Amino acid sequence: MKTVLDPQTVAHYWANKVQSNARNSNSSFYFENETIYSYGRHFPIAKHINGKVLFTTRTYSNTTAKHISTARAACSHIERIYAPYVDGRHSDNFEAWTREIQANINSMKTARKPEKYFAAIEHTKNEARIYCDFLGIKPPKDLKKLLSLTFENTEAMAKKQAAKDKKEREIIEKKGGKLFEKYLQLWRQGATYEQISEQIKDRATLNKYINGKDFTYLRLTGADVETSKGVKLPIEVAKRYLNAYFDNTLKAGEKILHYTIKQADARGLVIGCHNIPASQIQWLQNAI
Repeated sequence: MKTVLDPQTVAHYWANKVQSNARNSNSSFYFENETIYSYGRHFPIAKHINGKVLFTTRTYSNTTAKHISTARAACSHIERIYAPYVDGRHSDNFEAWTREIQANINSMKTARKPEKYFAAIEHTKNEARIYCDFLGIKPPKDLKKLLSLTFENTEAMAKKQAAKDKKEREIIEKKGGKLFEKYLQLWRQGATYEQISEQIKDRATLNKYINGKDFTYLRLTGADVETSKGVKLPIEVAKRYLNAYFDNTLKAGEKILHYTIKQADARGLVIGCHNIPASQIQWLQNAI
């Protein structure tokens, strides 16, 4: 029995159950009994089950995408059932379908054409139903509820979620802003993480506020200016760049130490991974 074959033959031998195993020359595409794999057991592409083929909807890389295409072409004469995971627990597929439907519901919240996302939801619902019917299993309660959604109640759910998200953002902006001012004061005073945690109990709201802003803040530590990302710049050097910034002579493309300036305008500075708003630059000028 020849087991090292070209990829197309590997796929055809698997699809037609010519033999129990085969692989391509570098073993990146192979099958063992019912299942065909790409680059190892961590990525099964498809599996024979009860006269049909359970086929993955996942992808991984360009090469794996080619393996998937080759396997799909080889079993085009066999009815296929689709699921994210073809060799594992049913719960993995249930969770993946639930995440996918929820993601499309979230996308409907602000969509100009929500029908586009509901069409994707319908596709996922159909995929899940066929899988469950074929294997004779029942979806869990949460997924079953999503499978019964109509366009009308999906749209209503999306609007309800949008309103809830807006309210949460308003709370984070108001409460998180106050917590951040306190945090910033403690951080600039040199407080440790433990000391800050003792005084700011609601770290969850604070972290949501900081993560939502995605900006870099500044403090003075000895003879240096330190960023919230841990980069230090001597104060005397920082003064030169501050003067250039306020004189409008600091330009994109120039460098501060090893870091290239991407933006220098009234909004602030973007240098490497640092997004420093004008309010922080103004604070620094007042502080030194």
